[in-house]
Amino acid sequence: MGSWTLTLLSTLVLSACGSGGGESASSSVGGMPPPPVPQVDNEQVVDEDETGKEAPNIILIVGDDIAFDHYGFTGHPIVQTPTLDGLADVSIRYPNTYVASHCRPTQAGLLTGLPQHRHRVTYLVGPGLSRVTTLPDRLVNAGYASYQAGKFWEGEPDRYGFTDFMPFTSRTGALELGRRTIQPVLDFIAQTTSPWFIWFTPRMPHSPHRAPELYRSQYEDLGLNKETVEYYAMISWFDAVVADVLAAVGEQTVVIYLADNGYIQSPLPEIPARRSKVSLYERGVRTELLIRLPGEPAGLRPSPASVPDVVRTILSLAGAYWEDLPGRDLFSEPSEEARAFGSLWALQFIDSRRRLAARFARQGDTKLIDRRVGRDELYNLAADPNEHDNLIDDPDWFIVQSELRVALDHWWSR
Repeated sequence: MGSWTLTLLSTLVLSACGSGGGESASSSVGGMPPPPVPQVDNEQVVDEDETGKEAPNIILIVGDDIAFDHYGFTGHPIVQTPTLDGLADVSIRYPNTYVASHCRPTQAGLLTGLPQHRHRVTYLVGPGLSRVTTLPDRLVNAGYASYQAGKFWEGEPDRYGFTDFMPFTSRTGALELGRRTIQPVLDFIAQTTSPWFIWFTPRMPHSPHRAPELYRSQYEDLGLNKETVEYYAMISWFDAVVADVLAAVGEQTVVIYLADNGYIQSPLPEIPARRSKVSLYERGVRTELLIRLPGEPAGLRPSPASVPDVVRTILSLAGAYWEDLPGRDLFSEPSEEARAFGSLWALQFIDSRRRLAARFARQGDTKLIDRRVGRDELYNLAADPNEHDNLIDDPDWFIVQSELRVALDHWWSR
């Protein structure tokens, strides 16, 4: 059994969440109540931008089920992503950004600005998101119009602060966005005069993998198996959709790109099944983060970042209220607290029985996977990026392990 340093309740208290079909949940750690969740406050006063700069338009683009290294700009020898490669060339790139291991918890984090152990959305089904102050709420209070397009798990988007949204057919998101049309998004851009924020989350390259022949033909003569061809073709199709979106939003728009989680496809020999999506290994929870900020030079920032950091950065750029959130603005000088814990990311992972299965933390190149059941794991990512050499019982790493557990407990309690 894993050596937990906090006692965690395995029973989640469920209650109805509303039209999203989810349930709200509360949990406690060590017999103590969970950290407080910010509540809706429509009376918040947002200070005017003292610099006098015009509020920028912002688009958040989220890829669905794509490995962190399956892009041309990451050096993949086969996958063709010319649009995202070009975006990376003019963006600030964060290659060590952490998300949840599957889509719904990542979306909940982007919606709330909270880490998973605070928003407590843990899986695709089951406990849902409590109604808290959201990213769209805060942006609307700052004078923005906000548009939701694509995959969205929590029910009607206007319940979570979006002023406009694309009709969708199910809580897993409308397949028509990107695969059939982006016209509703284009209409919103053309008709909106106030600063706007767009949440663009097509179900791409997520299955069903049904890319047009134009994209499949790029990979069919390379000796790849059928599943690999279809997955790579979907990535290229998604890349082409991103090209259309970028052309529509213009060069002065802030563009933020990341994926919601890693990807598992068993027939792909380069992706071992047990070390990908729905796991705490790097291939499940790590993504590339690109931020194109007009006027800001491109660059590479390798220190770890996380979903709460993305949200706080968006709010800071928009001049919206963020002071009650735990993330850090990626463009500001970190505080002393951020210097100590800003490179640390912790995650709650729930198994099929909806019980807390594991949590992980990374600081520097050291990563700890702290399991509820089973053997804990410790990896030196610099020397062992594929996480094969478990150092948990190595006496040379006991001090580092202990320090990381203390840091994880501190962060977990925030």
